Amino acid sequence: MCKLLKYEPYIPVKIITTSFCMVKNREALVKVNKDEIRVMNGIRFLSAVCIVILHVVFYMALSGLSNLRDIDLYLEGIGGIFFHYDLIVDTFFTISGLLHMKGLLNRRQNLFGVLWKRYIRLIGPFALIVFYIISVSEHFSPGPGWFGWEETSICENYWLQNLFMINLEIGQICHAVSWYVCCDYQLAILATVLFFFYKLNKISGYTVYIAVAILSMVIPGVLTYLLQMPAMPYMEYGKYILRFREIWQFNHIYISFYGRGGPYVVGIAMGYIMGIYKPADYRKSVTKTWSIITMAVSLSGLAVMMALGYIIINFIPLEPGVVAGTSRIIWAAAICGVVGMCEYGTVPVIPSILGWSVFTPLSRLSYGIYMIHTLVVQRHKLSQRSPHLFDIYCILVDSAGVLAVSIALSYAMWLFVEAPLININNYIFFNRLKGTESDKRSGENGVQHQNGVANTNVL
Repeated sequence: MCKLLKYEPYIPVKIITTSFCMVKNREALVKVNKDEIRVMNGIRFLSAVCIVILHVVFYMALSGLSNLRDIDLYLEGIGGIFFHYDLIVDTFFTISGLLHMKGLLNRRQNLFGVLWKRYIRLIGPFALIVFYIISVSEHFSPGPGWFGWEETSICENYWLQNLFMINLEIGQICHAVSWYVCCDYQLAILATVLFFFYKLNKISGYTVYIAVAILSMVIPGVLTYLLQMPAMPYMEYGKYILRFREIWQFNHIYISFYGRGGPYVVGIAMGYIMGIYKPADYRKSVTKTWSIITMAVSLSGLAVMMALGYIIINFIPLEPGVVAGTSRIIWAAAICGVVGMCEYGTVPVIPSILGWSVFTPLSRLSYGIYMIHTLVVQRHKLSQRSPHLFDIYCILVDSAGVLAVSIALSYAMWLFVEAPLININNYIFFNRLKGTESDKRSGENGVQHQNGVANTNVL
């Protein structure tokens, strides 16, 4: 039926039917686009898996554990390496900044149009989640854990500013994980402004970028020191995690674009390099020896930054500011090192694993997985009428189930919400009314803008 749409004379009908064509949307999900950085598909999806696991533990702690002593002993031991697990989210900021700048360099288009495309990519799933929380969740989620659960009332009061991406207070965030969406979009605006200065004059563009890069490192460190916050809030999970909506300091150091901009700024630099020196033209330009050395240093950097809470137990007053100002930058630089050596270097095994074709559709579903998985976890954990058991095996089994359900729901949301909305937007605002002509141009179909500026690539 999709192939017959090119003969339909009535354009509005054609726009709708073509945009909702499940065959085309499914093909776009698995299609490998021109100049796609395939290793980032693996990085993005595996990072999403880690976030699912961590949020399963988070909601277990929120709804009650029967063996609190065991979790205390675990965190005092080897579990301490996970105190800085908020760095995983910085992986998405890094990738998002990289792809946004790379896309800006590779395409000539109106900058307001770029930001509009990015907003459309974000808003469809977000709006659906907001509708679910306000209208459905309280009727679908019985159980003792739901008494006092405040997301529904918060959504009812602040849904508009959430959907306009202008929310800067953790107590007004409609969906617990949606702070990232607003922050990412605000950083996209910042990156677009930087690119505007760059197009006006390269010297002024470089100057403004350097100033922003310095501020992105200084501001988190200074705020952490002045607000007397720990370098890693999760080191005091009982104080900062179980009552996360009451911690006003999070507004400045955790969810704000100026507090989390460091990794995005690093991603912008890497995106600029990859936009100028295209990987397709410089493949395997780094020798195997230097590739392996750089990869080893990058992976070691990731390991050390993640394990800071285990390595450094007692912080003097100045250290939290130093760690907060540098750890996210180092993490992002290490992520870029891994990506760079997979694209420009001669690294064995790792590019094949991260670039596995199975990760291509899973990576494109990662935004939906990110937005949906907490709702799945909430329904499971908060409705349970007995304390949970902190056990690694049980956590992994629960996480596997949550991940499977989230992937399935994200796939449905891609077919019926994300891809159609992107298509309709492209048809109406970007003069792509002839589906057959769009298909002939590699990467020009709306749902195929996966590694360009039309895609947020948040998760």
